[in-house]
Amino acid sequence: MSFTELIKKIEAGDSDASTELLGQYGHHIRRIARIRLNDTMLRRVEDSMDIYQSVMANFFMRAATGQFDLDTPEQMLALISTMIRNRVMDKSRFYRSQRRDMRRNISIAETPTEDRTRETPSIMLSREEVISQFYSRLEQEERWLLEQRANGSSWKELAEELNATPDQLRKRLARVTQRIAADIDWE
Repeated sequence: MSFTELIKKIEAGDSDASTELLGQYGHHIRRIARIRLNDTMLRRVEDSMDIYQSVMANFFMRAATGQFDLDTPEQMLALISTMIRNRVMDKSRFYRSQRRDMRRNISIAETPTEDRTRETPSIMLSREEVISQFYSRLEQEERWLLEQRANGSSWKELAEELNATPDQLRKRLARVTQRIAADIDWE
């Protein structure tokens, strides 16, 4: 069947002619849709097959009413290519307008590293809760020892003041820290 006969049958409403047209030219049209949908942001929300199907539905509806005067397959492919380009532009305008701006819809993998590692108020609050729990479980002498170390006192100075060796104080603070950390994790 020639191309003009095929178009005449489509205009007459013959669904077999539509199926035959898609069988002959569908892969070319799908390729055009894939190529036209080259915007990576738009591809995240639209599929080339959706564009292809909506354009072909529009084409067959308008062809059935006799709106097109097509003599060659090249004319048909040029027309459908233009329809696909227009549909992609419409979709792009739709998604980039106001609140649907797809450029703002980025995945967590694409966010800059500093945003993911940024300290949030909830992280700061949970850290403070853990620290206060830790301090509440220390004995008075252990709390004093930790504060002195935080203020810059050396192990040797602290050992002289408490009549102990620097290694004893280090090990004592390490054991207390491990014990409390294990208790806090358990709760």
